[in-house]
Amino acid sequence: QAELIVTYSLLGSRREARKELAVRFANRNAATWKDPRLAAAFVSPNDPAVLEHSKYIAGLVRERIRAGIDANLQYAMGFFEGMRLSGISFGPDPTTPYGKFHVDTGAVDYLQYPYQTLAYRSGDCDELAVLYAAALESIGIKTAFIPLADDFCVAFLLSMDESEAAAA
Repeated sequence: QAELIVTYSLLGSRREARKELAVRFANRNAATWKDPRLAAAFVSPNDPAVLEHSKYIAGLVRERIRAGIDANLQYAMGFFEGMRLSGISFGPDPTTPYGKFHVDTGAVDYLQYPYQTLAYRSGDCDELAVLYAAALESIGIKTAFIPLADDFCVAFLLSMDESEAAAA
């Protein structure tokens, strides 16, 4: 419960308005899918756990980089495979499944931060996408989310321009 008090002056007369209201606080992992861009707020590329994970994998990719293949694509493939080799796996969320909760814009979903997905070694499609985006962003590769009917994808910027990609 809270009380909102507004004090103001109207035509030289001091006035006050009071209203009692209920204030609801949600868990830090709470999110609704009213605006799917909200998931970007969970992407934390400067988190120490994300940096440790991504910098290690980026180092492995950098040692094996191949000429003639887009560098950002190679890093993205490396991160994808690195998540698998690290034992990070998909696990559907039995309490708040993405497939059901993203279509109900009023439902409160639970979304893990990347450090939580790394610690738990598991996440549903939106949580794995947030971790993947954070890893790519941590090495300077711009990302975007693509929410689908029953999945959640990450798009990333290639290092080549459109004409180079069309010619490849």
